[in-house]
Amino acid sequence: MVIPRLVATGGEKCPVSIFEEFNSRRPSGFKENSLLYLAINYKPRSNIWYKAQKMGQGKIGKIMQSIVEGTSVEESNKRVAGHMPRNTVVRKLDQLGYNRDEISPVTRHSNIKSLDSYLKTIDERKTTGPSELWL
Repeated sequence: MVIPRLVATGGEKCPVSIFEEFNSRRPSGFKENSLLYLAINYKPRSNIWYKAQKMGQGKIGKIMQSIVEGTSVEESNKRVAGHMPRNTVVRKLDQLGYNRDEISPVTRHSNIKSLDSYLKTIDERKTTGPSELWL
């Protein structure tokens, strides 16, 4: 199993400091080994900024679209899917030589056969599915 790690770099953009701040704003039951994509509490009454529930796919899709606004990806009229980060992780771990038994716990796939769709070649995807950006 691959255990993700952050490396402290110091300064304002230090990924460890940013994650620690994010984690301190999550509900107490979600601070360890839990969902990363939590629903946002737009009117917090405390220092907790997130709800104790998953962020919906529609919201994740809107976030992904806002990330590519004004870029060549937006101009290419390709659809950006909310599962792209998961797709990228699966493909990169596969390229690095990890087997499916090691990848599935990281991506939380309960069945390793479900990784098949992530590991198709780009050419196969072009002929079998909608126009979509695959990293």
